[in-house]
Amino acid sequence: MLRHYLRLAGVELGVEPKLLMSTAETALVTFDWPGNVRQLVNACRRLTVTAPGREIRAEDIPPDLGGAPLGQATNHDWTAKLSHWAEQELDAGTQRLLDQAVPEVERILIRVALRKADGLNRMQPSFWAGDAIR
Repeated sequence: MLRHYLRLAGVELGVEPKLLMSTAETALVTFDWPGNVRQLVNACRRLTVTAPGREIRAEDIPPDLGGAPLGQATNHDWTAKLSHWAEQELDAGTQRLLDQAVPEVERILIRVALRKADGLNRMQPSFWAGDAIR
């Protein structure tokens, strides 16, 4: 029923129907749906408008529809976001994603390590040897 109503929402709103990723589908299928079919139809319209890109992911599902409460990030959120970024870049024709991603990941890890170490005073030698980022 989810896919059917997502297709209808796309037609009704004049956009390509959204694709439902498996984690999002699991969240929606396990939701109680106290408003039954009417709530489901409205949820499909809402997700068609609010979900960025062509795919509906678990993080696109708001808490009132069975999604994770705001601020409760999982350890895998960053990998899902990285995957989404890579897919978008490849769809746009970007090549050599590692040339962009690796230096940025290294910069982020160095900034966090410096912030945690309060500058250079308490930095561990193993960090500079590469152990912290490899």
